[in-house]
Amino acid sequence: MDNHKDLTDSSCRRHWSPAVLLICSAIACTILLTTATYGAPTSAPWLEQTELKGRFLQMTDLHPDEHYLEGAAVWTSCHTIVGEDGDDHNNDDVSGQKRFQRYNGRVRRYPFGYPNDRTLSSNILRPELLPSRASSSSVVPVNNTMGGRYGAPNTTCDSPLGLIDATFNWIDKNVVDSVDFVVWTGDNARHDSDNTHPRTQKEINALNKIIANKVLNTFPPGPLGRRIPIIPSIGNNDIYPHNILQPGPNAILQHFATIWTEFIPESMAKTFARGGYYSVEAIADKITVVSLNTLYFYIPNVAVDGCREEEQPGTEQMDWLEAELDRLRKRKMVAYLTGHVPPDKKSYSPTCYSRYTKIALAYQDVIVGHLFGHANIDHFFLLSHGGNKEGEEESPPEDGLVGDAPIDNNATLSAQGLSTYLEDLWMQYDTVPRRAQLKDYAIVMVSPSVVPTYNPTLRVFSYQLDNSDGDTQDGEDEDEDAEKLYHHHRRPSPVPSTTFGFPQEFTQYWCNLTHANKHPRTPPTYEIEYRTREDYGLENLGVSEWLGLARRIAREEDLKRVYLDRMVVQSGANTTVA
Repeated sequence: MDNHKDLTDSSCRRHWSPAVLLICSAIACTILLTTATYGAPTSAPWLEQTELKGRFLQMTDLHPDEHYLEGAAVWTSCHTIVGEDGDDHNNDDVSGQKRFQRYNGRVRRYPFGYPNDRTLSSNILRPELLPSRASSSSVVPVNNTMGGRYGAPNTTCDSPLGLIDATFNWIDKNVVDSVDFVVWTGDNARHDSDNTHPRTQKEINALNKIIANKVLNTFPPGPLGRRIPIIPSIGNNDIYPHNILQPGPNAILQHFATIWTEFIPESMAKTFARGGYYSVEAIADKITVVSLNTLYFYIPNVAVDGCREEEQPGTEQMDWLEAELDRLRKRKMVAYLTGHVPPDKKSYSPTCYSRYTKIALAYQDVIVGHLFGHANIDHFFLLSHGGNKEGEEESPPEDGLVGDAPIDNNATLSAQGLSTYLEDLWMQYDTVPRRAQLKDYAIVMVSPSVVPTYNPTLRVFSYQLDNSDGDTQDGEDEDEDAEKLYHHHRRPSPVPSTTFGFPQEFTQYWCNLTHANKHPRTPPTYEIEYRTREDYGLENLGVSEWLGLARRIAREEDLKRVYLDRMVVQSGANTTVA
């Protein structure tokens, strides 16, 4: 390509007049500016089907923490190095605020790429700028655990900036050129877990902007100046105060609209401004990814009131979602529904949970995946017709839920949070009938996080590229039948696994932080933890395969143990919750 460009330029210089060259330059600039504008399509029309890789990335829950200190006590959220005298041994010259300013400044200074292979930690967080770890004689270990260089797995500490850098650097080297789009399911600011370092709106906005810029820099524009589609969602910790989001339009949604300009299609700008949700045609005429604003369904968001009243933002979003799915059904496209908080009965208000379940089952001929984050544990669960009925009274969230339940240490997380969650999950798996009707179930896939609640992870999906005409739905009559089935409260058949865009498998990658912290001079890397096809025997990621796996986990103790190990990303946290 470069050689061709040089030849063209040389020919122009020899044979074209200065006036013609000036006109050509102006046209070229106009084309480049047009393709880089806010209104540029977010699908990838320049990719021929033969150029598609058939893969996409999901990343979730990064939770960068500018206050994180190597060697700090985990009970301080890894914010304070505590000596034998109990005093704060932090180095004031490299306080979290100053380190954050250095980090933020470098991102703004290099808007189109970072020096030294886009790695911030090697430039900004140099060893001399990091707080020196107190000597072993002065550090008092808390539960024999202190924050390591790249994180503190199995604790409530958030992600050090060095881990965020290492993650994006690994994506840059290993993923960027092998995926067609990116699903990014929220939480790009730290938790509000330390009263001595309270979060602020300014800090949260800055962190969200920094991570957005890192994503843009990691996935640079391709042909015609367009990036592959990147579809972010708002997390419950991406706002201030956490969990609480007023109905839109509001300043928070406006902030995201500004920093996510290149992610949100122009046609969806008004929709996003009002509700924080939108859709992207990730593969033209084939695959649409819907980004839901799950905060309007989330029980702890007391600024809204479920999905019963018409004027509620949750109700409006559900109405919009049905209209989008109707449109996709008529176009014979498939959809992935994505968002931050999964549609769990204990997380969504009863009316929103019931409405989501109803939609998930009514549009199985369109929806091929429900992809979420938030919970930090690697698992799947079922939606079925046995969920809450619309009109049930709202109930407060139960204590000890996985994700953002109040927890003080890892022992509490394991004994109370994960154990409580698993009781319901095992019951779901155990009650799947041998001859289950596929129309009665939908599967929610929950990806574990980058933040080392356990160990950091990334997930890469593979999807069907060719379309087998013999097994796909076609014909206007079937579209009409699907709509009639919906209005008569009967469910259409799920999308055949041979349909273009259908998820075939995913590969789960993990970063062993115990090893990384023992070798701090070597940048941490991600390795394959498991593959759904090879390690679980799933032919594809359809309902039938997941129901079969649920039944096997329920009856096979060895498989359940392996599943638990992967659920907590090989961190050993499952030893108290088996």
